[in-house]
Amino acid sequence: LFAGQQPMVVDPGKYAYGNTPERAHIVSREAHNVVLVGSCATVPDQPSSTSRVASDETTHRFTIHVRTCTGTSWTRSVVFVRDTGETIVLDRASGPADLPITQRWQLEVGARVETGTGRSLATWDGGASLLIEQLSPVRGVSSVAGSRSPWRGWVSLAYNDLTPAPDLAFVAPAGADATFTTVLRPGADGSSPAATARPSGDGVEVTIPRPDADPLVVVIR
Repeated sequence: LFAGQQPMVVDPGKYAYGNTPERAHIVSREAHNVVLVGSCATVPDQPSSTSRVASDETTHRFTIHVRTCTGTSWTRSVVFVRDTGETIVLDRASGPADLPITQRWQLEVGARVETGTGRSLATWDGGASLLIEQLSPVRGVSSVAGSRSPWRGWVSLAYNDLTPAPDLAFVAPAGADATFTTVLRPGADGSSPAATARPSGDGVEVTIPRPDADPLVVVIR
């Protein structure tokens, strides 16, 4: 996810080679922008399936059923709003009830992160900001950069490089099923009016207030 010239949510890269803990982390699922069930970090290289792709005058949409570990499932639906740049993500995951279900976001190097269960704010030198709103209930949120025990919060910008960068994680309430309804709002900050979500049939209706226009209302399934 970019806003202007500022990368915000990034892939960690795959530039570390050799049988090392560094490489194991960078290429693992845990290092990416994903939902994890327990410690299931990697799966065999098999394709995920795309079930829905659509565009209209205001949005691009897609839904994918992601390849997961045995006994777990994860479906991600994404809506990108063309004119204002918001990205709305609906994650549904399931697995054994005794395993935590966690949503991860790898932020760009240099982000300063203020965390909250409902709203977290990332800012960078130069004034760029990203408001991450978690509209589903969660029981915890954390931001970690540059940890080696456990490995978390690293990106690889070049061959054999590791650079600390914040990894933002939301933990779902205990149980076998979890839903994350997340709004990524480039340019917004802590003073921006809060987005809201409510059930709508088999999906979720998300409303994003806008200061100079009517609220944006999107149903995501």
